[in-house]
Amino acid sequence: MPDSLVSQLSLYSTKIPLLLYGDYTTSRRVQYGELKKPLESFFDAEITLIPLTDKEWVILAPEKILSMGTGDERDSEDGESLEDQLAAVGYGLHEMLESEWVGESHLAVHYPIMPGKSLYSAVLQLKETILLGRTYHVGDKYAFALDAAAGEADSYDSGSGEGRIPREGA
Repeated sequence: MPDSLVSQLSLYSTKIPLLLYGDYTTSRRVQYGELKKPLESFFDAEITLIPLTDKEWVILAPEKILSMGTGDERDSEDGESLEDQLAAVGYGLHEMLESEWVGESHLAVHYPIMPGKSLYSAVLQLKETILLGRTYHVGDKYAFALDAAAGEADSYDSGSGEGRIPREGA
């Protein structure tokens, strides 16, 4: 990884990687600031935004976004799983991008990682997830990336908002 990028990232704090693929025309170029501002507003936190190509962006959001806006009592009562929390973040972000951003976009969400240890492999999994989703699940707009430990992959239907992540014991 380039030294300039390493110095800007919090490589050893847990982050949630997301991959955003803008399915817009090549004549429309999204600028860094044009995308970072609404993302930081959505997450209400400092994020790291890494452009991969004109259409692909890696978003590293702090893990604390999973607990923002919820109290400890609610978490213990509802028993909301990590997958449900990540699905809610992905669905909400996609809805915001769809309503406030020009053009269609696809979004993949990964389990929290330590970027210094596994950013590269997480980005590869996210890219593969979007590629497979665009190829085989034409109506899906966001997806949940591979769980490296369990070897599971599932996507979400943005139309209904219903996730298809396997539940424990299911």
